[in-house]
Amino acid sequence: MISLVGCITGIVLGFVFCILQQHYSFIKVNESLSVTNNAYPIDMRLGDFGLVFLTVTVISVIASAISATLSVKGLDDIKQDL
Repeated sequence: MISLVGCITGIVLGFVFCILQQHYSFIKVNESLSVTNNAYPIDMRLGDFGLVFLTVTVISVIASAISATLSVKGLDDIKQDL
């Protein structure tokens, strides 16, 4: 749940930053490299947002599975001591 909230928050903040960069050009590149516009180019693709969401989901599921497995093993050890 924490990973889901963090992932959605990060995607929304990234989207907002990209929109702001496209309109206001906060980050600039070296002026000698570009003739007309020295703003760092931003290209947003829906597939990139989906890939980030999928990656975060997979990593968080793996991490929670490892944590749950270790917790169950710890509970089994406590039960044996009783």
